Amino acid sequence: MEIGADGSGQHSLIASNAGVLTVRLLKTSPANAQLMALYQAQQLSSATWGQNVFSLTNAQTGDSVACSGVAFQQRTKLGYKTKAGMNEWKFDCISMIETLGTYNP
Repeated sequence: MEIGADGSGQHSLIASNAGVLTVRLLKTSPANAQLMALYQAQQLSSATWGQNVFSLTNAQTGDSVACSGVAFQQRTKLGYKTKAGMNEWKFDCISMIETLGTYNP
């Protein structure tokens, strides 16, 4: 929604399922090495860039997210601090389809 100086407004509908996926991992997680190797391999060729697929499911609730056309937004920033901290990986997704499940206690 955009509001003009005169107080009137307009809505925009963009038919897109695009989004950004953020994965936060402990600095000590072995998945960081896997993602870095994948990033380095994919950046060598545009034929492999943006071809990733992510599928996330919450086993407790049944919620799921299917992401396709996924590309690294950037590699994680490497920080060496006193506390280990987190590595954050961001991905651009051409399509993110979210489905809500039902809670199963």
